[in-house]
Amino acid sequence: QRGVADSLFGLGRILTRQRCFDEGDVLVRESLAIAQAQQYEWRISYAQIVLGMIALLRADLALAEEHTRIALDYSIRIQNKIGMAQMFTALGEIARTRGDYATAQAEYDQALVLAQELGQKARIMMVAHNLGHVSLFYGQTRRAAAYFKEALRLGQELPDKENFAMCLLGLGGVAAAEGNAQLAARLIGAGEGALHQLGVDLAPADQGDYERNRALALSLLDAESYDGLRSEGRLLSPAEAESLGYKV
Repeated sequence: QRGVADSLFGLGRILTRQRCFDEGDVLVRESLAIAQAQQYEWRISYAQIVLGMIALLRADLALAEEHTRIALDYSIRIQNKIGMAQMFTALGEIARTRGDYATAQAEYDQALVLAQELGQKARIMMVAHNLGHVSLFYGQTRRAAAYFKEALRLGQELPDKENFAMCLLGLGGVAAAEGNAQLAARLIGAGEGALHQLGVDLAPADQGDYERNRALALSLLDAESYDGLRSEGRLLSPAEAESLGYKV
């Protein structure tokens, strides 16, 4: 039965990544029901976090937080530090989606401490990217740039193409905040182009920050100039885009 719970969870997780939320939700809930009957706490915690993720992507932030906090409670109970790092990251995402950047930073900081303790390069990369947006929101542009560049470096080592694209967008936001409109437009274009090639949509928290940064960059240029520079960015090779990012 535990194997069935694991398999249903895996299938549901794949469907969720493919944005088939209804189908994924059904399978993960079936996994959760079996895990609860078996008192399989490890699987219960991970089923709850995916249900929270689905709720977040459906913009039901209250339900997302409910599922994620249940997942965190189970992870703490069984001392699953890997799970705890994931749950704190998710709670940071929920807070950032709400626009509560103070809470987001507190949750991300807890996730980062655990990820560093565990040597989780991918989690460190993810949280560094998220903290870059928090720092940028507070106007700490040099700190934000450092976070994005660290995430960019780690993403290239892994490699993680999705992270690469999102860091370009974040660095575009830093450039815009510092008044470097041309660099901002090119970096935003490069990030958009990379995401388009991957067929990836931004998570809700990232989407909000992206829209704010894009609006700032556009306010610094006339529409024609912005579109031209953005198009230039979309045509950059990955190596050219990475080099541009490190100029921020």
